Amino acid sequence: MKPFKEIPELVELLRTRGLIIDDADAAAFLHDFNYYRFTGYARQFQENPGKHKNDFQSGTKLSDIRAAVDLDARTRALFGSALTTIELSVRARFAHESGRVLGDEAFYLNKESYLSVTPDLDRLLAKVRSDLLRSKSPTVARYVAGKGTDLRKVPVWVAVEVLSFGVIAKMIEYLSNDLPARKVAESYSIAWEGFCSTIHSFAVLRNQCAHHNQLWHRKLDIQTPVPKKFRPREIKYDPQGIFPAIVMLKLYLAKLNLGDTWSTEVEDHLAQNESYSVGVYRPFAR
Repeated sequence: MKPFKEIPELVELLRTRGLIIDDADAAAFLHDFNYYRFTGYARQFQENPGKHKNDFQSGTKLSDIRAAVDLDARTRALFGSALTTIELSVRARFAHESGRVLGDEAFYLNKESYLSVTPDLDRLLAKVRSDLLRSKSPTVARYVAGKGTDLRKVPVWVAVEVLSFGVIAKMIEYLSNDLPARKVAESYSIAWEGFCSTIHSFAVLRNQCAHHNQLWHRKLDIQTPVPKKFRPREIKYDPQGIFPAIVMLKLYLAKLNLGDTWSTEVEDHLAQNESYSVGVYRPFAR
């Protein structure tokens, strides 16, 4: 167990490890930015933290690490704006297509509506019920019967407004009748192959951004598939990193006629700092 350290002690610890403390507000920074969140970025500047060699590489300044922190925050903000736009569109189109194909009853609550390979199906259905029952939306309440627990009359176009994007992504991927999902992909002029995986990856990435997770030099648990014809030839990148998500977000925004500004912002952002951009293209967590 490591003993508790006051913030001035943490600053001194960093100094003894060779970090150049060039920031007069170092203590104030660590007061508002948790030390162990900070160390996730700092490890990239240390000699070999995986082997407990925690001294910093020669010449490393606190401002170098703070720059990576700030750039990563900007990356999350850029992702957040793009993912919000796409999420709202996917929700609306899926509600429309599944309502038209599967009707106005709460088919999404029926176990029989899902593929037998759906992982943790009981848990998924329990999550759907929980989200609906917990909702304070008067629109949902209007359709709930039987002392507020009978959800069979809540149509999908109402439910999608209170269910998480992760739940929507699982519906898209695992409903046994995949016609609504295929129609959504078709509406974007996106190939069906890889569509469900892409939406799943977007939902996971959205949650990571919402929880302020580090993206720099991190590989994604759920990678974003990039069709061969959309893979940039001029950039060498790791398919498990966040860059494939950037490629596909550009594509989806372009389908919504919203891609040019966002693409320019992302490209300008990555061009600011070569060290940071390397951690986006080819992440390697130390």
